[in-house]
Amino acid sequence: MNGIIGIADTLRSGAAGKISPELDRHLWMIVVSGRRLANLVDDIMDFSKLKHNDLDIRPVPVDLFTLTEVVLTICEPLTNNKSVQLQNEIDPSTPIVMADENRLQQILYNLVGNAIKHTDKGHVTVTAKKNNNLIEIAVIDTGKGISSHELENIFEPFYQADSSLSREADGSGIGLSLTKRLVELHQGQLTVSSTLGHGSTFTFTLPISEEQTSNAELDTDSSLITRLSIEDNVDVAPVAATSTHQGAATILIADDEAVNLQVLKNQLLLNGYNVIAVSNGEAVLEVVQEQTVDLLILDIMMPKLSGYDVCQHLRKHYSLVELPILMLTAKNMMNDQLTAFEVGANDYLAKPCDRQELLSRVETLLKLSHLNQDLKTLNSQLEAKVDARTQELRNANQGLLDMAKTRRMLLANIAHELGTPVTVIKGYMQAVQEGLMEEGDPRYLNMVDHKLKMLSRLIGDLSELSELEAGTLPLHREAINLNDWLEDIHIKHESYVTQENRIFSFKKVGNTALYKTYTCHIDIGRMDQMTSNLVWNAVKHTEPTEGTITMTVSLKEKTSEVILQLEDNGHGIHEEELPFIFERFYKAAHKSEEDIPDGSGLGLAIAKEIVQAHDGTIWAESQLGRGTTFFIALPIYTA
Repeated sequence: MNGIIGIADTLRSGAAGKISPELDRHLWMIVVSGRRLANLVDDIMDFSKLKHNDLDIRPVPVDLFTLTEVVLTICEPLTNNKSVQLQNEIDPSTPIVMADENRLQQILYNLVGNAIKHTDKGHVTVTAKKNNNLIEIAVIDTGKGISSHELENIFEPFYQADSSLSREADGSGIGLSLTKRLVELHQGQLTVSSTLGHGSTFTFTLPISEEQTSNAELDTDSSLITRLSIEDNVDVAPVAATSTHQGAATILIADDEAVNLQVLKNQLLLNGYNVIAVSNGEAVLEVVQEQTVDLLILDIMMPKLSGYDVCQHLRKHYSLVELPILMLTAKNMMNDQLTAFEVGANDYLAKPCDRQELLSRVETLLKLSHLNQDLKTLNSQLEAKVDARTQELRNANQGLLDMAKTRRMLLANIAHELGTPVTVIKGYMQAVQEGLMEEGDPRYLNMVDHKLKMLSRLIGDLSELSELEAGTLPLHREAINLNDWLEDIHIKHESYVTQENRIFSFKKVGNTALYKTYTCHIDIGRMDQMTSNLVWNAVKHTEPTEGTITMTVSLKEKTSEVILQLEDNGHGIHEEELPFIFERFYKAAHKSEEDIPDGSGLGLAIAKEIVQAHDGTIWAESQLGRGTTFFIALPIYTA
């Protein structure tokens, strides 16, 4: 062991040339691990000597206050990452004690170190008081305390007060037993009292020296100081995520032992994995919640949350294939393996584990996870394709049905619309041929002329509507001042409505000067056709003299739109008919056939197509018996 430590130390000192900081850290870990093992061997040897009454002590007068100061100073690194204060409350005038200086250091170190391990916050205090010819030294902590049934066995060899999987501190379990025997060799006694949740007090006694001058020279470079500084100031590389391979699997490793963590990390990084390293179960849960992890390698025995606890918690949210978990433990008992599988582990490996075996299991678990993910993705894609294809077929089938229905309706409507004037013309010709009416009768000639115009309009409207719907009707757009265009349609429609014996009104909402600052890009001819269709429709559905038609214009500056409202006080439209008024050949229901106005039934359909061709929208609102309002929204631009 000393040879291993010596070689590693010489390499760090440059015996084989300059080394990198990363290699220096790894050599340092070899030294740390070697010295830990050496210290453990020393403890075991001391324990063996005590067992065979073969350990000699050399008592000398020792200043207890000064020795305690040294021990607390070298124990200070143990409090790293803890809110624990070390306090020496021994009176400097406390009588000198008779003790083996090195063994007394060992006793105090064991007791103070044990107190720090089991105390997360508060203090560890050393006190001393005289009791007849003895000095009672107490090490008091504010830690978690020891249960009553554990107190009975606390000084038994290899017994650990917290033997659960999630114990807060590690150790060999012989420290307190060894300390008790060392105290007894000094003709003293070691006792303990504890309150669970409030802390513990270890008290031991030493004889007072007859000579009250300390002959001991405290060696601040003693093996104890070296032992402590080596053991508890391990310089481990940062344990944050290391991503050196783009697109590689991310593996989260958790172990409360820093050296084990670094070894695992190195092995995985060298094989191309991205690694995140943490030292406790709570950190595992945080990482898994915050980012995607492909595999978790989990030590069973960790602080606060054991590996079993972490695995059980994760299995509530992730399946075996969603997050594979490989358990690592120093135990290799069948019960431990069964427990690991029961809480949801995918695999189990006993420490120390062979590198090749570890990497093989890691690769296998990742492959299984990726294969399952590929299958899930493929299945989802197939389901999506099937759903999409099914929907396409449904849509196509519905489209065919709608097309057939539209075709039948269109043919029926065309037949009806063409048939009516043709029947009238045919009847007139038969009547003339049979001598039932005069050939030049103006009344019938006017009627025939009207029906021929209806036929011409119907054919023209059908042609225009087909081109509009197909997007083939040319639009001759030009930039027109909005105010000028509005004034133009005002004049045109007011004249027509007045001639039809209805009342027409036109108004602009808001600041009228603003209308002059905007332009609209329109085909004036088509827009006149659209507004004429709507005005003609309003005239048809209002009564002479009583009918009122109002055109209101407003600006929506936020959306850069002009809104035209055309409102009448006519018959109105049934609510259930409103969605269909822009369809071909639609004619609203009326009280009797006589109430049905002339028209092709294509005017509103054409108006809608013209508006949409100008990137606008059109809709209607109506109340039966109170009239109808059409709304047209068109884009406008600043002049």
